Amino acid sequence: MQQSPQKQSLSLATVLYGLLAIAGAIGTWSYNLRYIKQGHSFFSASLFSDLFANPASSSFTVDLLVVTLMFAVFVICECRRLHMKGAVLYLIAAVLIALAFSFPLFLALRQRTLERQSVLKGPAPIQRRRP
Repeated sequence: MQQSPQKQSLSLATVLYGLLAIAGAIGTWSYNLRYIKQGHSFFSASLFSDLFANPASSSFTVDLLVVTLMFAVFVICECRRLHMKGAVLYLIAAVLIALAFSFPLFLALRQRTLERQSVLKGPAPIQRRRP
């Protein structure tokens, strides 16, 4: 007996993505709050200089910026392809909360969308190979 799309349970991938989103938010914001408690601001020039304080932090900063741009392209393309709403919200969350939160959250909701679309379409037809 097949469950209706509304009562379908979450897949392991969806749950793991969700847990990683929570871990990403907690992990990043524990350091963000420490940064703020030290008297720094996210809306000052000191943040930019702190991000590029040494070669190691510069490498991580450039890496994160490139991945964030890739994420933006991926989210926009996938939201259009799968008819998902809220592409801009994922991008805003990446900037205001963390990419480590927004990316797995997007993947969780994308996975759920793919699974719902799969249930609605039914099983794929069996294709026979030609000799």
